[in-house]
Amino acid sequence: MVAVSMFSLRWWRLRCLGRSPLVRTWDRMETATLVVIALVVLVSTPFIGLLGSTVYDQQRAQAAEQSATRHETTATLIAGAIPETSSPRAISIGGTSPVPAVWTLPDGSEKTGPVPADRGATAGTKVTVWLDQTGSVVGAPITSGDAAMNAITVAMLAWLGLLAIGSGAFSLARWALDRRRFANWDGEWERIDTNRSHF
Repeated sequence: MVAVSMFSLRWWRLRCLGRSPLVRTWDRMETATLVVIALVVLVSTPFIGLLGSTVYDQQRAQAAEQSATRHETTATLIAGAIPETSSPRAISIGGTSPVPAVWTLPDGSEKTGPVPADRGATAGTKVTVWLDQTGSVVGAPITSGDAAMNAITVAMLAWLGLLAIGSGAFSLARWALDRRRFANWDGEWERIDTNRSHF
């Protein structure tokens, strides 16, 4: 049944491109609008790919810069983290929270500050942290996998956004054409009623 419906839809679209007397001007305009939007989406696809490639190159450069300026070390908690919480079903809810800690810098000096630690961690717990060139705690550097995933996400969102805009534009155009169709049909019915009244 679905195959028959799809075949009928394609058949009607093809007739709209022809000169069948059964096809109105509004039908041809609707088909032309759909074709134009589809072409815009297809033509834009390489540019979306270029956008993803550009994001990937930028992310890889950022990953290389972060890998060169950040290093991993071990910090020791000097206070306990907030305790874990439980849900109404007695399920333990974990997560991380900032906890005061101390760590050693490359020059041998010590520095203290908050570091992310698991809830429930006790004082003296060792945690792994990343430091920048000033010895401050920062996030882990971006990896090549992160760069690829970010690029794919950006490209997919751009493509989906383009499809959404195209779908919205077609729906708006179809709504406007439907209004013209209904107005045209009302006019034709009025002419038919007028002609009948003469008999």
